[in-house]
Amino acid sequence: MGLIKHPLEFEKPIVELEALLERLKNQLEAGDASCRDEFAKTEQRIAKMRTEVYGKLNAYQRVQLSRHFDRPCTVDFIEFHGDRLFKDDPAIVGGTGRLGSRIGKSIITKNTKQLP
Repeated sequence: MGLIKHPLEFEKPIVELEALLERLKNQLEAGDASCRDEFAKTEQRIAKMRTEVYGKLNAYQRVQLSRHFDRPCTVDFIEFHGDRLFKDDPAIVGGTGRLGSRIGKSIITKNTKQLP
């Protein structure tokens, strides 16, 4: 997981550790092998802190996270409609899109109770 660009208050300790991890990574890439142990320990601390922080969110923090500025979204999504022989089926939505730097296809089936 990459660095959080716009951290919420409860995410700031994670961001600080990720910045430290990035500095240690740069030192390792520069050839400084003495910080290898600290790099591994920092990775473990980040994983543990993520579990602790995101596992104990209150209702307001969950809402903040759901509306987070850095939350992935599909801005570039092209939806396909219909087939070659009949017509559009509202129970099936398919298309291609981009999520961050990844491009993919999706086919989603909807329950008839979910249809408008």
